Amino acid sequence: MKHYEFWFVVGSQTLYGDDVLTTVANRAEEMAQKLSAVLPYPLKYKVTAKSSAEITQVVKEANYDDNCAGIVTWCHTFSPSKMWINGLDLLQKPWLHFATQYNREIPNEEIDMDFMNLNQAAHGDREHGFIGARLRKPRKVIAGYWQDSDVQARIGSWMKAAIGVAVSKDMKVMRFGDNMRNVAVTEGDKVEVQKKLGWEVNTWAVGDLVKEMGAVTEAEIDALMETYRASYDIATDDIAAIRYQAREEIAMKKMMDAEGCKAFSNTFQDLYGMEQLPGLASQHLMAQGYGYGGEGDWKVAAMTAILKAMGENGNGASAFMEDYTYHLVKGQEYSLGAHMLEVCPSVAAGRPRIETHFLGIGMNEKDPARLVFEGKPGKAVVVSLIDMGGRLRLIVQDIEAVKPIMPMPNLPVARVMWRAMPDLTTGVECWITAGGAHHTVLSYDVTAEQLRDWARMMEIEFVHITKDTTVESLEHELFLNDLAWKLKYPPTAPLRGAVFFFSRQRPMQTHRPLLFFYAKTPAKKKKLQISGCISERFQAGAVKYGSNTTERSILMELTGNYRHELKYQIGPADHLALRQRLKAVMQQDLHTGADGRASPAGVFQIRRMPPVRLKNRRNCHDIQRHLQIQLSGERFRVFYP
Repeated sequence: MKHYEFWFVVGSQTLYGDDVLTTVANRAEEMAQKLSAVLPYPLKYKVTAKSSAEITQVVKEANYDDNCAGIVTWCHTFSPSKMWINGLDLLQKPWLHFATQYNREIPNEEIDMDFMNLNQAAHGDREHGFIGARLRKPRKVIAGYWQDSDVQARIGSWMKAAIGVAVSKDMKVMRFGDNMRNVAVTEGDKVEVQKKLGWEVNTWAVGDLVKEMGAVTEAEIDALMETYRASYDIATDDIAAIRYQAREEIAMKKMMDAEGCKAFSNTFQDLYGMEQLPGLASQHLMAQGYGYGGEGDWKVAAMTAILKAMGENGNGASAFMEDYTYHLVKGQEYSLGAHMLEVCPSVAAGRPRIETHFLGIGMNEKDPARLVFEGKPGKAVVVSLIDMGGRLRLIVQDIEAVKPIMPMPNLPVARVMWRAMPDLTTGVECWITAGGAHHTVLSYDVTAEQLRDWARMMEIEFVHITKDTTVESLEHELFLNDLAWKLKYPPTAPLRGAVFFFSRQRPMQTHRPLLFFYAKTPAKKKKLQISGCISERFQAGAVKYGSNTTERSILMELTGNYRHELKYQIGPADHLALRQRLKAVMQQDLHTGADGRASPAGVFQIRRMPPVRLKNRRNCHDIQRHLQIQLSGERFRVFYP
């Protein structure tokens, strides 16, 4: 792993004079040195930023320094945030805003205006926080005294998440063959993933691996066998099977190292020219920090490598995992996780054993050698990254691993047993509702907070299933997430607008507002026409209305080549929550009242689209009067009366 470091950039200004600036610099250097002594990675003081040019320069340097994994900012004095706009707008590295101050206490006798001018972090950090919010930059905010151990632990945790970003941006995945046939969740948009996460995912022929295996020498195998004996108990007489796994491991490692790959995948359906599916070989590679995904699952392979890098000492207790079967005895509900062969020994409770057993699935000519062990007890998470079509979703579930409640002497694979949160059946319902895959990464080292930080830095959706999660609350969250992410990151056909309404004459509790999304094929510039009254039926790509105008609905008649036409019904609670979330991704119309409900009706401006034309004005008159529709030029709005 690279020798990563983080840069400490301290905000001030020239207003206070050289003496104050010297004090700020000295204190910043002191803080960086003391924090570096207790943090997992060095914190390097870089500059006391006093101008836009200084800030822009240090950000440019951070962006292009491969060893810089992120920046930590703090404002010792007041630091006018317009100075930070150009630099922060260019920032491509993770950002932590550390809201602290040099002194722990207010000195009763010493405090005067000189002291106040020097120690202005309380409002300096608020100014700094505003510009971060205004620029909508992904960032972590940690507040607390810089010498407190709990605050230092949170900074260290964020640093490890930022390391995950650095590893992700440099990730290369080697696929030996393709995916298991007909499996959906292991697929994904590799182009979009490379754009979003930085992963380069490419395929190498199994024949290339077989050729490399043929070049492995007996001396190389002998050396690796000694490593196996030092790390594991050999519980088989079939030494030839173990040596064959060593040959596979050496060949795969050579190929990955030559290409700079840190993760790999294969499938039992594509082993042409090989005697065994790599079992022990894959497990020992994972023990060295490589990521792995079975059945061609390149997403879980990369995530395994990333979580390992985020863990203790850059290779934590994280493993490729699969939910295999349940124990559904009342009061003793558990999941049993395993895989055919490939579970990393970093999660083992004791010393693993090398065994050989028959494997009836796939193209195995001989019995593969593999490590067999029980997983250790403790709090952990299981993690799944899925492609939702247009965006990525990271699903994290809290679990508590336990010592398996039975020995299972005939189960010839590594296994981990756990209690899912909030309980097994609710957890399963939540996991399936969110679309979680059957392949996961199980980690004892990486926390849900770190994964939330990582998802924020990568700007992908994050879903967390905890002890307090219910199916209803999760469905509500997923619904709102779906709306917000579609607005923020449109699908392939650009999202052009959204409209939702409440009835004015029916009670809110009995009438569900409608939310419409329209995405227009960009090749043809057609117009969206608003025409008449009120039914909730789609016919031939349009909404047709009757004559009952009391519902205050609106006709959306589509002309031209439109795609991705979606309709949702939402309740009053969703409506209120959605309004709050939309504020994070849209600009409120300048002509709207402060509460968003003044006349004209509260609106949010959203995406650009061609001019909108009103037809059949007699039917639309009431709608115009109540909603104050002002659609002109190239603007489209979200209305909530």
